[in-house]
Amino acid sequence: MKKAISLLLCVILFVCGTFYVFANTKTHEQIADEIIEIARAEIGYYGDGSNKFNEWYYGTPSGAAWCAVFLGWCADQVGVLNTAVPKRTTCAGMMDWYKAKGEYHTVNSGYVPQKGDVVFFDTDGSGISHHVEFVSESGYFTDDNGKTCIYSIGGNASDANFEGEDNVIERFRTIDRENAVVMGYAHPSYVQEKQNTPNFFEKLRAFFERIVEFFRNLFS
Repeated sequence: MKKAISLLLCVILFVCGTFYVFANTKTHEQIADEIIEIARAEIGYYGDGSNKFNEWYYGTPSGAAWCAVFLGWCADQVGVLNTAVPKRTTCAGMMDWYKAKGEYHTVNSGYVPQKGDVVFFDTDGSGISHHVEFVSESGYFTDDNGKTCIYSIGGNASDANFEGEDNVIERFRTIDRENAVVMGYAHPSYVQEKQNTPNFFEKLRAFFERIVEFFRNLFS
């Protein structure tokens, strides 16, 4: 009888624990939405040289380029830094990180960019990425001139060649603009457990823990 009761309680706790974990796990789409909203909250920010994003990265004021740093800062706000978005200062280093994870797709691969993806630009024709942004809306779009575009948001950005003017901007970007060609996209693995656990599940787990303790004392 004692074994049967103990087994039943173990099953109940296992089911509740499993439900507890899955109920508190954010989906890829939820985290992508959050990271874009974090970035959008910074639209209009102008950081002339030294800015809060570089101070977050370096710990001291710095006038270094910060487009990659901005993405890392946004990721840090939602708890996915170095799991979905790396802490990097260079776009090439960030691209290498995604390539090693198998999450990078060239622009001509047929991959369709998704919200929350990282888009890499070649801004000087060198074949090396010097600017990165977040894709802020899924898919491709067509502008009034019939050009294929993406919608993206980034820091250290400008309207001219997408980099170097210390602004946070969201706008349509043509993928084959002469001085800012899209090289490809990284599709980060946005997986994370929620930090704020609903009180209901906390209380439910505590309740069953008390039941287990009660029966242990009863049959000991």
